[in-house]
Amino acid sequence: ELNIPTVEDLSEQGKTIAAALLKSEPKKEQKTIPNCVLSIPGILQEVVEYYNETAKKPQPQFAVSTALALGSVIMGRRFVTDQNNYTSLYIANLGKTSAGKEHPITVIEDVLSAAGIAEKLIGPPGYHSSGAVFTALENQPNHLAVIDELGLHFKSTNLSGNTNQLEAQRVLMEAFGRLGGVLRPMGYSKMTLTPQQKEKMETKLIVHPALSIMGASTPETIYDNIQLESIASGFIPRFVFVESMNGRPKSRRLSKKPDLSPELIVWVRGCYTAHSGEGNLDGDYGCQLPPDPVLIPFEPEALDIIDDYETTIMARQAVLDQHRISGLLGKAVEIVHRVALIVAVSSNHSCVYAEDAQWARDFIDYYSVQTEINMKKRVYGSDFEAACKEVAEMITDAGAKGATEYEISRGCHKYRALEPTKRKAVMEVVPGDYDIEFVNIIHGDKGGRPRQAYISCEFVKKQ
Repeated sequence: ELNIPTVEDLSEQGKTIAAALLKSEPKKEQKTIPNCVLSIPGILQEVVEYYNETAKKPQPQFAVSTALALGSVIMGRRFVTDQNNYTSLYIANLGKTSAGKEHPITVIEDVLSAAGIAEKLIGPPGYHSSGAVFTALENQPNHLAVIDELGLHFKSTNLSGNTNQLEAQRVLMEAFGRLGGVLRPMGYSKMTLTPQQKEKMETKLIVHPALSIMGASTPETIYDNIQLESIASGFIPRFVFVESMNGRPKSRRLSKKPDLSPELIVWVRGCYTAHSGEGNLDGDYGCQLPPDPVLIPFEPEALDIIDDYETTIMARQAVLDQHRISGLLGKAVEIVHRVALIVAVSSNHSCVYAEDAQWARDFIDYYSVQTEINMKKRVYGSDFEAACKEVAEMITDAGAKGATEYEISRGCHKYRALEPTKRKAVMEVVPGDYDIEFVNIIHGDKGGRPRQAYISCEFVKKQ
């Protein structure tokens, strides 16, 4: 259950931030890409460079998300902070069709194969039921699932009656939050089971599950299939959406494939076998006896950075309540903790230092703002609400010219898809809800018939 604050619940600092956000102009799309999303501290930067050298379609943002996904899985179950944070991440790379979204798994397979652990850490390409998730984690309690066309999985889950996919989603949500705990199956009747089947069901527990996901999709497929319910439930907030700003780059000729450095391979194997206890070679006895993880504590300055970020997040949530998507940021702080741990290990730090926390904060903040902008534009609770938002956005974008009913019908496909009675209802709702008027626009001294159009009140006042 999400505990979303109102403005009244915030500290004085949070109220100041929220007030500034409410008064400010809506943030525009970020056209420049900061360094924190083009490179990563520590030895994982070698993975970024390998990606960039071997990618036929250059996607530097995906190079960094690929390095993080690799760090997420090789450190799974093996490292923990004193705030009980592990490393598993759910990442979704979003890019246009034929933009090179398949290269991340190639890079991860190259690195894990060179380290001799690909078969141990690369899991299935998706899950179609809760049982499938449990079976995969029984066999590989720490693994990375590479899910192509993630948006189509969301669409399949949204279909009425698809209980298997909904149950799989529920377990994926639970696994995300059980990294330091126990994942248990749902209770089912045992009356018709054999003694062997009963025993197997009773022992089907996953201790310290470490499930990482790297998905790929086009932005349109993702956003068209995300519903407000999946944001409120907490499933969508568990993902880091990395949307490429590089469009559909032209293919380039590749030179000889570079070798991965021995230092990187040794480091990858070291992360995969790290543990703080004594005993067998890697300290891992399966899904019910996890390794004793290596403790990486936070230094106070690093926690101060994350605490300050939480204040900002809470203020942004209070503002997003009006769009009913405040839950979108519900896991942002927890994900910053996990990314900071990955960066600290990548940098060979014995603690999570302020620089590790700052990089993690900047990285997650960049993509959370980008996702927030896109969700406000594209994600709605119903076809009717989607049409209302689409029409209002078109009218606002038209500026002082406004938009006629004919132009709206031609330019708004969600509106055009509605029945005539619902179209009429949209045009009755939009003016009141979005501060829009239907006016006669006079063409100065030229005379002629006035243009009858819907126009944002902002431009009506200026005329």
